[in-house]
Amino acid sequence: MQINSQAYVGLSSNAAGTITLGRQYDSMVDYVGPLTANGSWGGTFFSHPLDNDNTNNSFRINNSVKYTSVNYGGFNFGGLYGFSNQPGSQKNNRAWSLGASYDNGPLKAAVAYLHLNRPGTTAYGAVSDDATFAAGRQRVAGAGLNYTFGMVTLGGVFTYTNLNDTGALSSLIFTNYEVNAKFALTPALSLGAMYDYTHVRAGVQSAGVWKGHWNQFGVMADYALSKRTDVYGQMVYQQGQGIALADIAGTSGPSSNDHQVVTRVGIRHKF
Repeated sequence: MQINSQAYVGLSSNAAGTITLGRQYDSMVDYVGPLTANGSWGGTFFSHPLDNDNTNNSFRINNSVKYTSVNYGGFNFGGLYGFSNQPGSQKNNRAWSLGASYDNGPLKAAVAYLHLNRPGTTAYGAVSDDATFAAGRQRVAGAGLNYTFGMVTLGGVFTYTNLNDTGALSSLIFTNYEVNAKFALTPALSLGAMYDYTHVRAGVQSAGVWKGHWNQFGVMADYALSKRTDVYGQMVYQQGQGIALADIAGTSGPSSNDHQVVTRVGIRHKF
């Protein structure tokens, strides 16, 4: 089947779980992403800067085999391996990831890890030319928690991205801290808000360490006209300092100064 740039086939068992093969999302997308604002109610503009942790699925994993367990009283887990397919260098442009989640009653929690070797360096490897970064090695770890009481859902997400050998940089590290909230005021009307703080640290060849950070705020209102159609409005503001240029995910490029704002009003119809 094909969904949102995925393309895969597989086998499923009510007792053993599901095995799929093809172009697929990694475990950060599957497990931690749904607990972020961008992965649940906000969309791309609410992603962490540069989508450095891939919770907004900026890239998919080609040549991949994925396992997803059955649900054990709210707990499930899974993993993925994306093959390099390069003769004589099976570590070049390969990927693997692991994740687990718990969803029972008002509590949702998840953890995940993603490991990439030289993503985007070959056209036929695990990550093709849509790789977010070109690095010798990219490691991403994350955890998230959502809790619902009454009409309010509160959430928190932490992710950490570590890249090595990125050309002019010996290292590039992002640390993301997000809090989010959704308020279901009526069955039709909901409001959402999020704040993210991202710290970036770059090791520059022969020039020491450069640092910076982003502060990002986002709000959204959504009204359901029917079960399949809704109207919404959203606004995201981002401010960067140091080496962190203001650059909201999904926009045409970075700001000419240290801040950027984007607004959107739209209508959606689900088929």
